Amino acid sequence: MISNREGRSVRTPPEACMQPLKHRQSTSFVSPEPPVTAMRNTIQDTLAAHRNELVSLLSRYVARGNGILQPHQMINELENVIMEDEGMQKLKDSSFSKVLQSAQEAIVLAPFVAFALRPGVWEYVRVNVYELSVDHLSAAEYLRFKEELMDGDKESLEPLLDFLRTHKHDEHAMMLNDRIQSIPRLQSALAKAEEYLSKFPPTTPYSEFEFDLQGMGFERGWGDTAQRASEMVHLLLEILQAPDPSTLENFLGRIPMVFNVVIVSPNGYFGQANVLGLPDTGGQVVYILDQVRALESEMLLRIQNQGLDVIPEILIESYTTDTGCKRDNMQPKIGRSQWQNTHISCGYLSGLRMGYSGNGFQGLMCGLTWRPLQR
Repeated sequence: MISNREGRSVRTPPEACMQPLKHRQSTSFVSPEPPVTAMRNTIQDTLAAHRNELVSLLSRYVARGNGILQPHQMINELENVIMEDEGMQKLKDSSFSKVLQSAQEAIVLAPFVAFALRPGVWEYVRVNVYELSVDHLSAAEYLRFKEELMDGDKESLEPLLDFLRTHKHDEHAMMLNDRIQSIPRLQSALAKAEEYLSKFPPTTPYSEFEFDLQGMGFERGWGDTAQRASEMVHLLLEILQAPDPSTLENFLGRIPMVFNVVIVSPNGYFGQANVLGLPDTGGQVVYILDQVRALESEMLLRIQNQGLDVIPEILIESYTTDTGCKRDNMQPKIGRSQWQNTHISCGYLSGLRMGYSGNGFQGLMCGLTWRPLQR
């Protein structure tokens, strides 16, 4: 039965029922080789055709140490090896270049180098550099391999944890307190702190959330605002999750470590004609004082940016000449305030005679520590 345009049922003609059904011709479909196998075969073919060149490149990856290589690092190593040996150019011209172009990262855990490739879909291939074997990894196997690297890296980060826990200034704890005793505890506290800090405006002073962070295990030294503290927390989280030398250098460079500096000024021991001697000029003295001012300003800025209220001390060591001036009152003085009541009838800084008393000397020295040394 079928329906006509008016919606009425119409009996199907018998001859229509007798007509054979026309089937579509089925065509055989051969699926292409899985991309994973194709990439593995590409590496195997490269090993067969350019074994020495590929082993040389992979060995350079391993020589960098266990870790995670980013795409630009893999390409840079290839460029470097080509600069050293022009014969390596054929490796770049081979099909292996497609592997590097599709690589998103590489995990180096000697003697293995595992590539995470994405020519279209994610693919994972691991090469044993010593045995020259190539294996396909599933996503789960690749992640387990990555966890092995992370576990090993966490053990190597124990010295960093010890440093952060013991770092102090004038017996005051900085960075971490005793609430954090292990790498997993540190990682958990950092994740909690990062989420907590994200709720504050970037310019929020550290004092407004200091107590809460202290309860999580953090002391001063992370930054003077929510933004700077959050950046430091994020850097350390990156180091724990995927250690990288540049990230570690950036993180350590922000930690306040230098509070006292000694400057030895040799001017006065050298003449103007490459000879030893006493001649000296006021310009040499002004130069070292200008350098000290600039150093003090830079130290103050860095210390304040990390949320610390510390005044750096800079000691200039020079000498005095025997001119009969009084040296009884020329003992070393430390700190700004102690210059207030100090009377110096005359003094020699790097051979240049200058007379001061009290505040006049402080103004010239910019509040910095001055210590005359006898020849």
